[in-house]
Amino acid sequence: MIPPATGRPMPGLLVLVGLLLQAVAPAADKVYILPPGTLRDPTVLSGGEIKDYSGAGLVYQSANGNTRRYPASHVLRVETQWLPEHRRGEELFAKGKLEQALAAYREAQRRETRRWVRRRLMAEQVWCLQNLGRWQPAAELFLVLYGEDPQTPYFECIPVAWAPMTPQPPLVAKAQRWLASEDGVRVVLGASYLMHTPHRARALSRVNQLRFHRDGRVAALATTLWWQGRLHQVEPEGVKSWEQDLRRFPARLRAGGHWVLAQAHARLFQPQRSVLHLLRIPVLYPKHRALAARALLQAAGQLQRLGQRREATRLLQELAIQYDSTPEADQARQMLRQQAQPSR
Repeated sequence: MIPPATGRPMPGLLVLVGLLLQAVAPAADKVYILPPGTLRDPTVLSGGEIKDYSGAGLVYQSANGNTRRYPASHVLRVETQWLPEHRRGEELFAKGKLEQALAAYREAQRRETRRWVRRRLMAEQVWCLQNLGRWQPAAELFLVLYGEDPQTPYFECIPVAWAPMTPQPPLVAKAQRWLASEDGVRVVLGASYLMHTPHRARALSRVNQLRFHRDGRVAALATTLWWQGRLHQVEPEGVKSWEQDLRRFPARLRAGGHWVLAQAHARLFQPQRSVLHLLRIPVLYPKHRALAARALLQAAGQLQRLGQRREATRLLQELAIQYDSTPEADQARQMLRQQAQPSR
């Protein structure tokens, strides 16, 4: 029997309509605000929409239409409705599947309409490229991001090469042009790629000029590169001074500093202190996957030489599992196999 038309929808239909609307309605954005140095729970903004997020700050429109701007340094994290490709990219990156992650991020950027999310996707692609060792496209994409937003909240993705590398001729030529630039960011990038080439002296001279740059980010990176160039003549007092300086650098830009200080302590025959700096990289800077893999392998080797074989084995196992697609993981597996062989 068909129910009579009463002009009022049936309760079951109301529930169904509500569920359908919930399924298609975009989720409200959520922002966690916490000023630097504040020892309290963050303020949570919810129910509204992020209109923009850049180095100039975050613009949030509440549900009633009111708009407020918050300093970028106060933004702890943001939550929004990411595209499926964006979420897939994050999952793949976490698993170390960088080629697939890069493709997912590129597809997400093609489909994404929000400019602030597109910039975030650019940063994620820079992480993929540099961890794949594709320094030139990583640097060129970072400079596009930097050009759009010089104070970008994703500055830590800057693809500075900390571990020794042999750049290909096209990158050498591009790095030389960046080294001659008046822009500190370009100089830092170029210098990092030329540090192990015949252009090393010029690279060191240029970063030395930037150690007190007005942009604290540039100053921190340039100073760290300058330390790297002085490793061959490092003294204990110098390393102590470097460690004090590192604590004053922006926290997100200290990965390279820990790498350089680890090399300095190793040269001074202080392996325990070297290992401590090396292990900070995978723990505190997980997006530096390639550098973290090198750090774990180097730390394991130093622990083996110290006779701490159990600890070294744990690091090798971590490296082989968590960074399984890296050359360092292959070395770790080989070392583990050698350990498993019975001694003759």
